Amino acid sequence: MNRGKPYTPLTSPMTPSKSNDIERYVRVGWGVALIVLCLVVLRRIGAFDLTATLSSGRTVIDTYGTVDHPFHAARAAELLESLKNGEILRWMGSHQGGYPVEFYPLGVAWLDVAAWAALLGHFSILAIHKLVVGLIFILPALAYWLLVRGDRIHPSAAFLAMSIHVAVPGFWLNGGYEELVGWGLVTNVAGASFAVISTVLLARYVLYSDHRCGIGAVCTIALGTVCNPRSLFGVAIAALLVAFWQLITDTESDWRQRLRGAVLPVATVGGLAFLIAAPVVVPLMRYSDQYFFLHYQFYDPLSMFWDALVTALTTPILWIAIVSGVGMVMLLRVTTLRVTQVLALVAGAYSLFTIWVATTDNPPPLVEQLEAPRLMPFQRQIMIALAAMGLVVTLQWLLKNVANIWREAIIAILVLGVSVVGIRHASDPNRDVAANEVAMYQVSTVGDQRFADLEDAVRAANDARPEGSAIFVVGNQQDWWHEQLWAPGIEQGTYYYDDWLWYWHDDQSGPYDPSSGYYMPNPTYAFTNEYFQTHGIGVVMVSDMWVSSGPSPRNAAAENELLVYVGTWGSWDVYTVVDPGSTVTRGDDTPVSVSVENERIEATFADGSGEIIVRQNWFPRWQATVNEKTVEITRTDDGYMSIAVPDGAVDLVLTYEVTAVDWAARAASVLGVAGTLLFAARGRSLRPSSSEEMPRVAPTIIN
Repeated sequence: MNRGKPYTPLTSPMTPSKSNDIERYVRVGWGVALIVLCLVVLRRIGAFDLTATLSSGRTVIDTYGTVDHPFHAARAAELLESLKNGEILRWMGSHQGGYPVEFYPLGVAWLDVAAWAALLGHFSILAIHKLVVGLIFILPALAYWLLVRGDRIHPSAAFLAMSIHVAVPGFWLNGGYEELVGWGLVTNVAGASFAVISTVLLARYVLYSDHRCGIGAVCTIALGTVCNPRSLFGVAIAALLVAFWQLITDTESDWRQRLRGAVLPVATVGGLAFLIAAPVVVPLMRYSDQYFFLHYQFYDPLSMFWDALVTALTTPILWIAIVSGVGMVMLLRVTTLRVTQVLALVAGAYSLFTIWVATTDNPPPLVEQLEAPRLMPFQRQIMIALAAMGLVVTLQWLLKNVANIWREAIIAILVLGVSVVGIRHASDPNRDVAANEVAMYQVSTVGDQRFADLEDAVRAANDARPEGSAIFVVGNQQDWWHEQLWAPGIEQGTYYYDDWLWYWHDDQSGPYDPSSGYYMPNPTYAFTNEYFQTHGIGVVMVSDMWVSSGPSPRNAAAENELLVYVGTWGSWDVYTVVDPGSTVTRGDDTPVSVSVENERIEATFADGSGEIIVRQNWFPRWQATVNEKTVEITRTDDGYMSIAVPDGAVDLVLTYEVTAVDWAARAASVLGVAGTLLFAARGRSLRPSSSEEMPRVAPTIIN
């Protein structure tokens, strides 16, 4: 099978042993440099600063507090609590009536839990989220190193690529520091990063018969999927192009061997990864008709896509994009850079896919629930890789007649010099640019008195909350956003918010327009008995917040006769509701006893008549028994559950069932893990004999 022309030395002749020693020392040196760069970056962005001590002596967590971080960190806390209770979280009951976790998979939350366990539970899971975000930010370094090792590119290219990744902040739709750390879009960036890694691993497995990379590809595809199923779009495009490239570049085998060598490895890796991720993928496919997706961002006009590409790679200067184009020409003239060539094809095909997603008027179901700008992180990381590889390969070609030692010294001086100067310039806070255009700019964290006040207010609200009722949390600090979403991470319970980010149906009752977003323009208009009863609200927490029009919610709460003042903690006021609602009611009656957990709700009524309303969102998995007899559940107009019951005493139990399809998906996941272990032990037999362990050579420039 054709693997490229034999190695042609780019330098003066040298004995093989001495040349191999130099190559090994160079590889180790650049590997250490890359690790040091990653550690410096983690330190620079404060990933290790997980706690803060206030002037009062109190210790609080010091995690990122901006935009989406509260939502994701609190989900990790919910997952950890469920594991401590011997369960695997399947229904997130604390968030606006609840949602099935598959609709917003918990891949990053699992990473948070894994990091928490690795540190022996020494830090709060909310604080650990900051470290995990930092690790996700440096994750592309692994893809770049795997790429240079796979194609035998000079290892300085990985360091240069990581330097570009670090130095260019991008914007919140570009997949860089701004999107991940500044805006907290962690699932999107994590899924894309694992997809890039899996692309490199899959290409190395198929094109170079590197069996270990095949195993790694299975694991990273599955991990990317459970972080964000959107990552499968990039993986699918990459898989098709890897098979295509193997098929057309193998000129020494007959067509049967070529087809087997192209299709079988890709199908094996993809099939095993799909099986492992089945508990996430299968419910998404099965219940897709239940999911309402609200698009917040578009490439409209399409020129915004080009703007995003530019800002993803540069800060106004275009030299990286220009060099990337020149480097691409060089790369396509190098016969042994097969993985890099596949990346170039993937970059082009993925751009076309993004343009199609952005412009199509009739998208198929899977694409319909997709925002085109969310595809950029995958594109960005691959383009950075191509730019760095092109630069270094071009530099090697220019130095082809220089002796090895001098060549390595020149490469080191140039790459390290450009990287250090570029990073220092890009991260200089004194530059005359907007704050978010500074690389690794300081993101606001919660390590101050404001978060301590929030903790105290949430705990006070839970202490004051009538059994079975929910807490309505209103407001946030302007430099944090979505501060209210920390609440379930501080104290478990049932919560409603004035701004609850994404959702999965548009029937939630309240003063908002679901076509514009899941937030209340002025939550003051929710301080009504109707709203409290509709959602079972027993306590209201309200903070300072800006509203475009109408009364201030904090002032309105203070003057509202339906609320009884409990206390103030910093900028948070806590009130009980005069006539509190309940999660479960029967007519106007509240239950004698009630227990509301994520996947089980119990309520007892001593007497009465009429249907029971349960203020958790209806979903097909919910099953109900009344006095130990199975009964039907009806979905109400606002998305909750209604249950017809006989007159008299009633014992109601709702359970979030594991259906037959769920069990099948779990069995598939176990089968996938077992298959992967078998693949690890005997998977080499899947490769055609003519392509097993083919010799690897260094890049050769064709003149």
